[in-house]
Amino acid sequence: WSTPVYTNLPDSPSRTCAAPLPDGSIYLLSNPGPGRDPLVISVAKDGLNFDHHLLVISATAPGAPSYPCHFSSECDNGFQYPSAMWRPGHAELLIFYSINKEDIGLTTIPLVALQ
Repeated sequence: WSTPVYTNLPDSPSRTCAAPLPDGSIYLLSNPGPGRDPLVISVAKDGLNFDHHLLVISATAPGAPSYPCHFSSECDNGFQYPSAMWRPGHAELLIFYSINKEDIGLTTIPLVALQ
């Protein structure tokens, strides 16, 4: 195990998702703001320095929850619990995420946009 080191990536208030891309770079899905909006994908060509960032989805989209919140943890508007996969033979990354903890969203990003 290596010694932990600080990064320039803020801690995400929701779960993060990271995995390799077909070209060997690493992607990281996270919420870099104080809340769960926006959802951003960051890419590290060398696997360590995440210096390429793209907005997956942001702000005005989630709106208010459709159902009343009974507990404060249910009232987290935004995009959380991201997951992604690239499909062999296809030049795209499929990104899945929760919207307001009620719906599932899907955003497709061409792999060339992550280079």
